[in-house]
Amino acid sequence: MRTAWSASSPSRIGYCPQVDGFPPGMTGRGLLTAFLKVHGLDAAEADEGAATALERLQLGSVADRRIATYSKGMRQRIKLAWAISHEPEVLILDEPLNGLDPEARALAMALLRGFADAGAHVLISTHILHELDDAADRVVFLDAGYLAAAGEVAGIRDALAGGQAPDAQPRQAMQVRVRCQDAPKLAARLFDQDLVRFATLEEDRAGLLAATDDADAFFLALNDLVRTERLAIEGVEPADESVQAVFEAVIEQGRGA
Repeated sequence: MRTAWSASSPSRIGYCPQVDGFPPGMTGRGLLTAFLKVHGLDAAEADEGAATALERLQLGSVADRRIATYSKGMRQRIKLAWAISHEPEVLILDEPLNGLDPEARALAMALLRGFADAGAHVLISTHILHELDDAADRVVFLDAGYLAAAGEVAGIRDALAGGQAPDAQPRQAMQVRVRCQDAPKLAARLFDQDLVRFATLEEDRAGLLAATDDADAFFLALNDLVRTERLAIEGVEPADESVQAVFEAVIEQGRGA
């Protein structure tokens, strides 16, 4: 259901706060229904809108349970359902994926991308920058409360590169993330060939972040290691393209100025 709001609509903004703040004793369905009635929908429209939002966040089976009994992930999803239930034109979301498992995160991000594709403006505030890699058209970086950079990620990265002196050395080595079940062995072999400045194992020890000064030699060696060491590589991606990497570059350059 997409409601056609008039110019006199009480709000075209949907908001998902970071902290919980639910009326005591409310069920998920009761919360959304009451909210939509405040927005001027009649009882039948409010019921339909609430049901639609609940199903979009896969909360239909717990819709009539009290929110106080929900898990953290369910509470986060009901906040998202609350934010989208009136089909807003602007969504303001504070840490919207907090507490969600990977499946629920994928569901939420697909939903938000759907709103953006339909013409809505989606503003996300988050400290987990990798969540934005496949979602953000534009970013705003803040450092200690001050604006550090704003714009498209690729544009900010290009501006950083363009700001170097002609004879300057590259600001940093190329960073590559490799997912591999035998990541410690891979890291050791790369160090043996003097191909990396550093290599950091990820928490699950099934991946590593490596920095190399010679990307061509690195990828050729990686191909050879896969063949000779029979390493099972699950994925390879340039980490420098991520929002996190660009943010760190912006902050590094700003503080070094």
